[in-house]
Amino acid sequence: MKKYLLVIIVVWVSCHTIDDTILEPITKILEVQIQPYAVYLGDLIHYKVIIKDSTRDDLKYNWSLKEDVTTFEPEVSYEAPSQSGTYNYFIGIVLKEGNSEYASAIIKLKVN
Repeated sequence: MKKYLLVIIVVWVSCHTIDDTILEPITKILEVQIQPYAVYLGDLIHYKVIIKDSTRDDLKYNWSLKEDVTTFEPEVSYEAPSQSGTYNYFIGIVLKEGNSEYASAIIKLKVN
């Protein structure tokens, strides 16, 4: 009897409402840049998120890399995994004074 492993990835998108009025997100992630372009085991990787409202200073960035990291700037540097493979990481952007998530993206990283 063959056994199969089924992996289901769920992307949760939430809408914030006040009196049944849907509010638009406060920003939009346009791109996540990763440097260097080719990533090897143990490299120092620089992640930078480009958002629509790049001059805003009331946001914080929750990065889920090998561990969770919070920054108040749209960039972070982190060491690449020690094993080759493809990894999915996450970036969430929230207001500094609150925990409601307003924008998020999945970061795919291939380590050679």
